[in-house]
Amino acid sequence: MTRLLHRILYRLLPLEGYLRAVSRMFFVFQRLGIGRFAPATEYVYPLPKLVRKGDVCMDLGANLGYYTRTLSRLAGPAGCVHAVEPVAPVRKVLSRNLRRCGNVEIYPFALGSENKPVRMGNDSARTSGYLGTGQNFVNDTGGKTDVEFTAEMRRGSELFAHLPRLDFVKCDIEGRLFRFHGGILMCSIISCCGPCWSGSVPPC
Repeated sequence: MTRLLHRILYRLLPLEGYLRAVSRMFFVFQRLGIGRFAPATEYVYPLPKLVRKGDVCMDLGANLGYYTRTLSRLAGPAGCVHAVEPVAPVRKVLSRNLRRCGNVEIYPFALGSENKPVRMGNDSARTSGYLGTGQNFVNDTGGKTDVEFTAEMRRGSELFAHLPRLDFVKCDIEGRLFRFHGGILMCSIISCCGPCWSGSVPPC
């Protein structure tokens, strides 16, 4: 049912309208306790057991803010959340969704092993019939993709060098596993701070 609704919204609405609609759906479902076993959202629910007031959190691949908003609430005014989202139309809706979250800083970059402009693609609509916002990838080959975005890549070791500590990391970077271990995040800070980790990629 949810997939069908996504397809209908994607066909009827402009991209920003679609992104705003699906993010609203998620936040309503979250308040109702729906989606506890959905692959895209199930990890939101254990966060209260992992994040405490005053924690310094990082959301790599913030998408539309599903995790960022919860992390912001749990960390509270004494904590902060560093949210990374490279795709401009997704980031615009992310900023809107986080407009009441004063402890969140959004970084408009793709994380990688060097500083350079990159092309990002998304082919999810080809198989699902709608844009899966969590399926953007850096298009290293330059091949044709259904939807293409431009972004700036930055080295995480430079971008986050100012952080005195790190308590929790949520990482969602499909298709970038090897590049991640090649230098996306500063392994020295992760090793030193020993943050709690949630995501598809293990810490260095």
